Amino acid sequence: MKQTFYERIGESVYREVLPNGLQVCVVPKPEHAKKYAFFATRYGGMDTRFCSGGPMMAGHTGGHRPLPGAQDVRHQGG
Repeated sequence: MKQTFYERIGESVYREVLPNGLQVCVVPKPEHAKKYAFFATRYGGMDTRFCSGGPMMAGHTGGHRPLPGAQDVRHQGG
């Protein structure tokens, strides 16, 4: 893995690209008791189709799509 050290914040990021093209980034936080993982993708904007090892598929072209059962919470300023 390639290490990048960010001196201003005192943290390192380790990066590697897997054989399937997925970029993995690891940010060690030894002072934290819990561990977290996030998944992010560069799909969106003008990308309206994708291929997952088969034929091209159409994706969602609208804005925000809430998860099933999720509540719509909006900030009530006042």
